[in-house]
Amino acid sequence: MDEHAIAIIGMTLRLPGADSLPALWSNLVNGRVSIRHFQREHCTAQGIDSPLFHHPRYVFADAALPDIDLFDADFFAFSQREAQLLDPQQRILLECAWELLETAGYGHPACRPRIGVYAGASMNTYLPNVIGARCDLMSMAGTEVMLTNDKDYLCGRISYKLGLTGPSVAVQTGCSTALSSIHCAVQSLLGGECDMAIAGGVSIQALLRPGYLYEPNLMFSPDGMCRPFDYAASGTVFGDGAGLVALRPPAGCEEGRRHHSGGDPGVGHQ
Repeated sequence: MDEHAIAIIGMTLRLPGADSLPALWSNLVNGRVSIRHFQREHCTAQGIDSPLFHHPRYVFADAALPDIDLFDADFFAFSQREAQLLDPQQRILLECAWELLETAGYGHPACRPRIGVYAGASMNTYLPNVIGARCDLMSMAGTEVMLTNDKDYLCGRISYKLGLTGPSVAVQTGCSTALSSIHCAVQSLLGGECDMAIAGGVSIQALLRPGYLYEPNLMFSPDGMCRPFDYAASGTVFGDGAGLVALRPPAGCEEGRRHHSGGDPGVGHQ
């Protein structure tokens, strides 16, 4: 076997319309669209309004992740105040990391090798849109607000909460952040910095205006549909999501008789 090969021994995700790999595969096989389309009246009925809603090029479509306000604070040993302050991106990626270790066969702390964490997140919208509007939360502690919302602490928090002892590295390269995280994890494994790594990313836009204003010749779709590799493709629709993979050199997997989900012969990104 190639000495530089890396095995994928687990995957976990949270996507609109799919909270597991089987659910995502079912959506793909059945051509199920997870983009949500709605009317302006739906927004105003919920108390959401904007002058842009009346613009002729405004598209009422998004791919929001449901239930981002739900979190088992006690399970992860957070106080209720910490959980309130914590960016949903950090909450959900922590949940994904715990699930990933369980499915990869490393749920019990005693059986875990040196596990590194490599991941990144999108710009935080929870702090200005939710915490910033709550004077009672903002007045609690400035340092605590920073620690629970700055994406630089994303990986460190996962490592701390799950007792992981490998490198903990926050990665940020724009839209290629998750793929870059996997690349960094692979290099760390090949360099012997850790025995196993979890890598990926998260992007959740909290309480932003639903939909978007379509601008001709830019990236967004004029009709709220995303058709990759299709002759009718006309643009994209931004959406929420989180995903992680567990990586380990094949030798380590064979020793532990772990299930292989696939291999990672290389990573290409810009």
